[in-house]
Amino acid sequence: MRFSVVIWVVGFALPLFTHASVDTKPLEKLLVNVQKASGQNTTQQQVHGRLIENEFLFQELNRYSATLVTRQSQVGFSNRYHAEQLAMTLLINNFGDIEYQSLKPQQTAPFDKVWLTKAIGAYPVSGVYDNSTLSTLDSIQLKGLPFAVSMKDIVETLSMQKRLRLHQGETQVLYAELERRFRLLQLQNAHTKKLKDLGISYDALYHVALTEIVRAPAQAYFGLKQQMHGERSEYVEHLKGKISNADVSNFYKENKARFRYVTSVEAWAGLFSSRKLAEQCRNLAQDKAAPQAILNCAQDKPLELLSPTIKRETIKDNWAAQAAFNLPENALSQPIRTPDGKWLVIATGKRAYDYYLENSETVKYQATIALLTQVALKTFEDKFNRWKQTL
Repeated sequence: MRFSVVIWVVGFALPLFTHASVDTKPLEKLLVNVQKASGQNTTQQQVHGRLIENEFLFQELNRYSATLVTRQSQVGFSNRYHAEQLAMTLLINNFGDIEYQSLKPQQTAPFDKVWLTKAIGAYPVSGVYDNSTLSTLDSIQLKGLPFAVSMKDIVETLSMQKRLRLHQGETQVLYAELERRFRLLQLQNAHTKKLKDLGISYDALYHVALTEIVRAPAQAYFGLKQQMHGERSEYVEHLKGKISNADVSNFYKENKARFRYVTSVEAWAGLFSSRKLAEQCRNLAQDKAAPQAILNCAQDKPLELLSPTIKRETIKDNWAAQAAFNLPENALSQPIRTPDGKWLVIATGKRAYDYYLENSETVKYQATIALLTQVALKTFEDKFNRWKQTL
């Protein structure tokens, strides 16, 4: 099968977009070989499906959030960096590694600390380079190397920590990046003919690597996977508007078990001055009736005023009660270190449950999050299926 691939060559001395009709079969076979070498039994059909999905995710992400195509965060390395590393891995795993040459001392000698600090200037307070600075950095071409590169290329590739060190005049950061690029160039040159014999260009290989690197942030951006810390993209926030109160109500009725919570728990606890004493009491409790054994040997009883039934509304200011609510029913805890340096052992009994009210904020929030995933998946599948029909 052939499909139109948009090859995005980040930072290369090529047009930003190059349209080419690429036969995916050689690439698929190459990727299957890599999977087999790593012990994974992946079929060519599975690889084909992932390539197609990655391409769609890539093109959609470029439409909605082009900055994520370039870099996933201001802290980390650029996507180009990661894609190049993956492309090198693909080349090595399929065609073997080579003996690399290092850059000659005379090639890097002009780029000493004095030159570097003068060329790159001060690190921006915000950590973000403005267009004027980027333009200046782009005009600084590093001459005498086997490849074309500007200070802008270097800066935009590196992580925030590496960029900061670069501004401090640490030339080893610059040299390491130049060596990495030289190694990639040597590996490309060594395997260009082998790729060509298979009907694959390096640009196509790089593009496949880039779409794989972009896959995870694209899935998060379009709501197909949860983002860290509950963050949601503008795209997902827009989808949120499609969820009605009726949708939340129906979800609550169909998934009521998800909204059950513990109202009270039977619990007994003993507080000890050392871990050794806590473990001794716990071992004794394992052989006998746990609650009574703990109460008999405890130096202090932090749940004595609440026992045996602890209600949810009483746990706010009681650390031991909070710990008891986090344990399963009929459980005996390991010794737990308390905030004041003592040791706690808890035995739990039965739990009582209730359900959050349908109009509670908890239900609205949890139902909306669950429905958002459903809406995002349905939206993605519809768009993806329409896109595949155009191939």
